[in-house]
Amino acid sequence: MNHNYKFKGMFTSSPVRRAGWLGLIVILGCSLLCAPLIQESAGQGKGPPRTSQKQQREVEISPEIINQIRNRPVRAVARQLNIAIADIPFGRANQPDVDLRPNIKQFGIGIENQGDRGTCSVFAMTFLIEYMYARNQLQMNSSLSEEYLNYASNLAIGQYSDGGFFDALDLGYQKYGMVNKSQAPYHNSYNPPFVASQSLLQKGEAISPRFKAHFIKPWDVTTGLLASQLQEIQTQLKAGRPVGVGVRWPNDFQTETIGGIQLMKTPPASGVFDGHSIDLVGYKASSTFPGGGYFIFRNSGGKGFGADGYGFMPFEYAKKYVNDAVYYMKQ
Repeated sequence: MNHNYKFKGMFTSSPVRRAGWLGLIVILGCSLLCAPLIQESAGQGKGPPRTSQKQQREVEISPEIINQIRNRPVRAVARQLNIAIADIPFGRANQPDVDLRPNIKQFGIGIENQGDRGTCSVFAMTFLIEYMYARNQLQMNSSLSEEYLNYASNLAIGQYSDGGFFDALDLGYQKYGMVNKSQAPYHNSYNPPFVASQSLLQKGEAISPRFKAHFIKPWDVTTGLLASQLQEIQTQLKAGRPVGVGVRWPNDFQTETIGGIQLMKTPPASGVFDGHSIDLVGYKASSTFPGGGYFIFRNSGGKGFGADGYGFMPFEYAKKYVNDAVYYMKQ
């Protein structure tokens, strides 16, 4: 055996051999760098862009917040209403100052139906998140999963029930993300409860970016909207952001036509219960209407409710009976 052999490196041999080594290095380097890009491109069109799970798992939820949510009173479930409401006549007086419905249609976001389950808040929050992904051109024509968000909220606060409050649902979204409805379809019943698999949770946690929730009014069932909060809702709608609201809902839903707009009536305090959640998607500020204007709201009762799923609420009602109000924007 020759122990005097000295290794001189891979680049000291002939030019042909050196070229071969260099080519091999380029191929290996490209495969390592390009693999993540290929994987990301393969998922385009199936949901929002993805990011690392490590970043999203660092969400902290304080025990105080969890206890506050758990100690709130249980809300009654608003029954589904099949009531026709005339849409705003085109070209007539009192056209809305803001109406996001054309945007919603353009984004491919359809009217949903929660059925007989108490998941109105889940549907309202899912719409807000879905709208923001579409508005920022991160996802188009793809429904997000109410069933997954419902489960994520329960998992985040350790309390298992059907439906939830806006702040609890946002905790679930921030910690566990979101998936498409095709990955977790909505069930007509909560019996048995849906349970997400570990692989589905990993897919949800990978969603990026997360939008940040801003609460115009934190939950308080004893008050309605302040003038400043009413104005902030209009500001956000004008900026193109829908606003989710939890409200005390009429025991007997009735309408009245004022200024050519078929508005829901504002009953006395004895005529409402807690409650229901909807999304505000437009408004008109005018002294013609009770409270100084009206909101266009999106319900979760299918197209059998209102004007193809939408209704009209006077500012007066919001001032008296809105419990909480939230919208999303970029971090």
